[in-house]
Amino acid sequence: MEGSGATPLSVQFQKEDPRNSTGSGLQYATRGKTPMPVVIVKKTATPTQAVTPSQQKRTIGHAKPLPFNKADLLKPGRLKPGHLMTLFGISHSTLYKRRADGLIPPPDLKEYGRPLWFTSTIAPFFGVKG
Repeated sequence: MEGSGATPLSVQFQKEDPRNSTGSGLQYATRGKTPMPVVIVKKTATPTQAVTPSQQKRTIGHAKPLPFNKADLLKPGRLKPGHLMTLFGISHSTLYKRRADGLIPPPDLKEYGRPLWFTSTIAPFFGVKG
């Protein structure tokens, strides 16, 4: 601003217009001789909307235990790591350690990079004969 010849603008706020004593709550800024109205808006907290499961952010992380009944091992189907965690009663880290040690068979297939086992592969570990 220093070489441009522009002068800084000074604004003074008054609580209300001295010409109007209605108590409207408006504030006026005066610049020079005429007051101009300024409305101060207070932001209110917006109510949070309920988030549906489809709107939740997908978290990438460890496998979570999934419900599975041992009686369902007689039926053909696919098992995810979470199902194995429930069947064996182990955590995700123990599942992957046992898989690396060969105590749990390698997955029968991978779908989108996710390991899946057939129920017929896991059933012999629980004495179920199909």
